[in-house]
Amino acid sequence: MRPVIIFTRVHGKPEYNEGAVRWRDSYTANRPEMPHDVVIVNRYADHDDDLFDGVASHYLRYDGGGWDCGTWKHVAQEFNVDLLVCFNSSTRIQAPGWLERIVNAVDQHGPGLYGPLTSFEVNPHVRTPCFIFQPEVLRRFPEEINDRQATYQFECMGYPDTPNVTQWVRAQGWQTRLITWDGCYDLPDWRKPENIFRRGDQSNLLVHDRHCDFYANCDADYKKFLEALADGRPWP
Repeated sequence: MRPVIIFTRVHGKPEYNEGAVRWRDSYTANRPEMPHDVVIVNRYADHDDDLFDGVASHYLRYDGGGWDCGTWKHVAQEFNVDLLVCFNSSTRIQAPGWLERIVNAVDQHGPGLYGPLTSFEVNPHVRTPCFIFQPEVLRRFPEEINDRQATYQFECMGYPDTPNVTQWVRAQGWQTRLITWDGCYDLPDWRKPENIFRRGDQSNLLVHDRHCDFYANCDADYKKFLEALADGRPWP
């Protein structure tokens, strides 16, 4: 298996540029020690700077809507590869060995939708900041993702005639799994491990995003509230 790593780059706003630098530095510090390719998807812009020189050998422009979710569906149409491992600009890779951990999990369990960040908030869903799938999985998803509202429907809320993408993938008979450093968990067991998204010190996560950072900086009471949301539990 030769995975393709996708990073979606938004130009123009300082926070997105900072996010691109943060992800690049985390990738460089934890470069995968296995064959792979990297594609930088430039949203609404041509490749026009040297930020990823020496890291990426491929660039793609995406002018459609739907933020990162629209990008993930677009790259599913563009690439015929073994596996897509997609990151948005709020993410950073935590430690070496992350890609091997992902590939081993997919090899063991088969096609589907995987991620290091999952939640039961609103509805059970693989969170989209880091989204891992075979292209054919998303190619068949029947809804368009053209605006901000559609991203919420795609990720967690669902549409009038279609569930969210995680539930839809599961209904097709594919995998929907959480990958952590210590295991790979099917949908009913997502909230069982320790130190995952919004639980403990989150050290079991391969990838962090801005919501992980927000949780880490909250006081103990607010952490309990956020953990309850991720667990799908009522509060208080």
